[in-house]
Amino acid sequence: MWELYRPEPLAAEITVWNSTVGYAGTLDLVARIGGKVCLIDYKTRGTDRNGRVKAPDAKVVTQLVAGLKAEESLVDAAAGEWQPWEYANADVLMAVAIGDTEALSVQAVPDQLPAHWFKFCALAKVWARSAEIEAAGQQLRAIVPPPLEHNPVGRGAMSVTVDLKETQIQATEESNSQ
Repeated sequence: MWELYRPEPLAAEITVWNSTVGYAGTLDLVARIGGKVCLIDYKTRGTDRNGRVKAPDAKVVTQLVAGLKAEESLVDAAAGEWQPWEYANADVLMAVAIGDTEALSVQAVPDQLPAHWFKFCALAKVWARSAEIEAAGQQLRAIVPPPLEHNPVGRGAMSVTVDLKETQIQATEESNSQ
């Protein structure tokens, strides 16, 4: 790839942040290729039956769009220094599949980028809500059935006790009688 595209590295392994949506990530490379600024993600891929490297999955476009939409980039990790993301207007988003036999470079289709950004934002909301639900603890609780007509006080409830050490199950029937 280096010989064919002659990239001029601008930033490598750069951490980016978007406080509006609430995510951070690392971009493999920002480079100028043919006068255009490119965000590049490298993927290690296997080869097919013909010995050709397999193309990256389309989900790499969603990752690259998240990098494009970053708001800040990390300048100094030790000092916690960030700066506005200077490559938010990158011209090209590309992925490079690295295989045993060759490398394959592909470009994200520009018309598809808004849909991938929408998908990423929707997924970010799902991940946030999932974390909230998980942190909330128990999501289900036992419920007692309503009384039967012939037993207005209540239905006999079955309680089950499982002793995992003894692998015994005991069932007892309880009734609500007064």
